[in-house]
Amino acid sequence: MKQKELFSLLKISIILFVVTMTVFILFVNFFKMIEFVVRIDDVIKSVGDEGEITSINNEFNDEDLSGDLILNPDESHTAKQLGYVDRIAELNGSEWGRGVNILVVGSDKKNFQISKSRADVIILIRVIDNGKIMSISIPRDTLININDDRQNVTADKIGHSLYWGGIENLKKNIEELTGSPVNRVLIIDNFRSFEAFLAIIGGIMIDKKLEGDTGIRWIRNRQFKFGDIDRCKRQQLFLQKSAVKIWKITKGGNYLYAGFFYDALKKIVLTDITKDEFYKLLYNLKKENFDPEKDFYTGVLEGSFSIYDSELLNRKNLTCWLPDQRYLEKLQFLFYTDRNESVFFDGKKMDMWKFVELDLKKNKAVKQ
Repeated sequence: MKQKELFSLLKISIILFVVTMTVFILFVNFFKMIEFVVRIDDVIKSVGDEGEITSINNEFNDEDLSGDLILNPDESHTAKQLGYVDRIAELNGSEWGRGVNILVVGSDKKNFQISKSRADVIILIRVIDNGKIMSISIPRDTLININDDRQNVTADKIGHSLYWGGIENLKKNIEELTGSPVNRVLIIDNFRSFEAFLAIIGGIMIDKKLEGDTGIRWIRNRQFKFGDIDRCKRQQLFLQKSAVKIWKITKGGNYLYAGFFYDALKKIVLTDITKDEFYKLLYNLKKENFDPEKDFYTGVLEGSFSIYDSELLNRKNLTCWLPDQRYLEKLQFLFYTDRNESVFFDGKKMDMWKFVELDLKKNKAVKQ
């Protein structure tokens, strides 16, 4: 065989090998994706059944279990013991630019739209166009001026806004408190949905493995010196660790994996965030090299405990949380946005090819 023919045969062999390996990798990833969808579907089907929902085992669970934090899993630990830090204190506001505010609400009763309930969890999340996220917990006992169902304004706890005027009343009071509009809302109105969320992401490891009933009891726990305030801080810690896990599960914002994740969430929570809007938020984070370990800032509205008399409830000497005015002013500055100023919800279509193009650019940059 001539040298020219040998080189030609070798070239063809290399091409066939590369094509074969590429096809093999595509098939492997395809079946992994199918498995991912099937497992999520099994979790969603379990929501309507009785008993604990089985968490999905994924490649990041072992990584969760290898953390540096070593605490007795049979004890309850304060947020400080778990490593919570108010990272909003680091911010000066100049880098927070344009963005959107998303209100996350957890009600204390299932089907809150049918039976009156209070807001047990109130978290405002801001996503900005330079690929960062800020999350602030507003304690449910925060004292504000709210409207009752007869439009009488009186001082009471912000968590009661949901009871007296539904989600729109709560939104209105959050907007007045922060001085900025709430662009979208996400509501978790039963513990079964939260358990399903934990199952989908394979649980979260903090001081113990949070899944099933253990996860529910952990996230609700306020048996600490500072009660609900410490619970808020623990929930912020949980959110940050969840963001890390979700970013890994969705392969750093992969279009298909993230789409399946969104579809699952829509079945267990109530939200007015459309799939296209979700993709836009995701694309921007991906484009700006979002790192959930560094670019997810958490905090809790600072303040002090006090006592007030509730005209709405006709009760006296109730405990409340008085916001610290300097901290509140800082939040009003950080969360400020014009109602119509949104780089994410502009009505333009986001398609898969923009994600593909972005992936190709990133891969090219890595190789260079």
